[in-house]
Amino acid sequence: MIVIELKRTEDGGHMELQAIRYAAMVSNMTFADAVTAHSKFLTKTSGNPAEAENAILNFLGWDEPKGSEFGQDVKIVLVSANFSPEITTSVLWLNERELDIRCVRLIPYQFMGKT
Repeated sequence: MIVIELKRTEDGGHMELQAIRYAAMVSNMTFADAVTAHSKFLTKTSGNPAEAENAILNFLGWDEPKGSEFGQDVKIVLVSANFSPEITTSVLWLNERELDIRCVRLIPYQFMGKT
């Protein structure tokens, strides 16, 4: 499972803390929890909630639910135009402690007057 935290701020704010909170929440999710959440999403977006389980299975490349493997390995990707020294220091420290967290720098550009 991957938690991606995207910030529009120049320095990333406190995105590492927020991403760690999200990772902790999803690490406790069961496959059934994910199906329920996706079913609710599909209902809100005019999708078919009955397709939730198959959509997740297809995304994961599984033939059937594997309860013991779901949510066990959570990776964190922080995405921002730049990162403050506090964030990069925190990410390096967490990596040393074997938490899979990384920073990805995306620079926004304007295209036809739009960002």
